[in-house]
Amino acid sequence: MRLMTAHRSKGLQWRLVVVAGVQEGLWPDLRRRGSLLEADRIGRDGLAEPLTPGALLAEERRLFYVAVTRARERLVVTAVKAPADDGDQPSRFLTELGVEPQDVTGRPRRPLSVAALVAELRATTVDPAASDALREAAARRLARLAALADDEGRPLVPAAHPDRWWGLAETTASKVPLRDRDQPVVLSGSALDQLANTCALQWFLGREVKADAPASAAQGFGNVVHVLADEVASGRTPADLAVLMERLETVWNALAFDAPWKSAQGAGQTRAWRSNAS
Repeated sequence: MRLMTAHRSKGLQWRLVVVAGVQEGLWPDLRRRGSLLEADRIGRDGLAEPLTPGALLAEERRLFYVAVTRARERLVVTAVKAPADDGDQPSRFLTELGVEPQDVTGRPRRPLSVAALVAELRATTVDPAASDALREAAARRLARLAALADDEGRPLVPAAHPDRWWGLAETTASKVPLRDRDQPVVLSGSALDQLANTCALQWFLGREVKADAPASAAQGFGNVVHVLADEVASGRTPADLAVLMERLETVWNALAFDAPWKSAQGAGQTRAWRSNAS
């Protein structure tokens, strides 16, 4: 499979060609071309006149013709048609193909992504309702995906390899508990709601194991303020502005950032907030 623009497809052909996203406003794209300084207008005899909307439309039509004539056997052209009049609409070029477009409604049974494909193949290999031939075919496809690698030998689909499947690994148990069983678990309001109403496993992975994505500087600042408010409410920190500002500076310096400039930026915002608060 080759993925490219219509310009780069000139002179090439394939048995099957898919021209995706043929939307009005994107194809034809009648916006003026060129950079801010319009260097593309500089010619041998001076400045050339900019293309008129009609000339741009003709150029876009020729480019569309190039794209749809790359197929030797089968051509698939896709577009989205929104129910609302102000939503996405198919390009006017679709009416020039000489065939009636087919409306396909509904959603696919799974997301059209590599991760979703791997998940479906893995589920098929252990599905008791599937035939032996289907399970074997799914396993072979997983093996082909797992064998794919880039020029440096790195796997392109590492999730397809059984070594990355947690369900096949042996169960492990920590000899040391994550928390002292004799001590109470401190929960914020949002954590209690997540634990009781959303997903207990999500709460454990996010709050206890710290497996969530790293927080941004703004989120980090909000978390620090949330912790300080909790300390004041529990009586561990006095409700004194000077003490809170000193505590805020200490906690901020203990936060981990992926770049020093982010820490400095956040510290500057913290000092500005402290000045406004005082």
